Amino acid sequence: MTGQEIAEAVNSILKEASLYKEDFSMDAINWGDLKCNEVRHISTIYPEEDKSIEVIIDEASPDAYHLCEFVYDKLSERYGVEVYVRTEW
Repeated sequence: MTGQEIAEAVNSILKEASLYKEDFSMDAINWGDLKCNEVRHISTIYPEEDKSIEVIIDEASPDAYHLCEFVYDKLSERYGVEVYVRTEW
């Protein structure tokens, strides 16, 4: 998947999550402006070489773990894509 396709998939998953807001009551989220803001490639060179993808979601608290887990699970299930999910204001 391209970065744009991943961002579109994340935004679709966020719309789905908004249907179940009560499941995310422990997370501080601005549902009106919630979106995937960035998709990054992350390279690790020590201790082992690794390439990963990180998605950054705007308008949720950095500790919105339930939302991050939801997005991670849905991306894995539907698209076979495993990413790091991070939220920020």
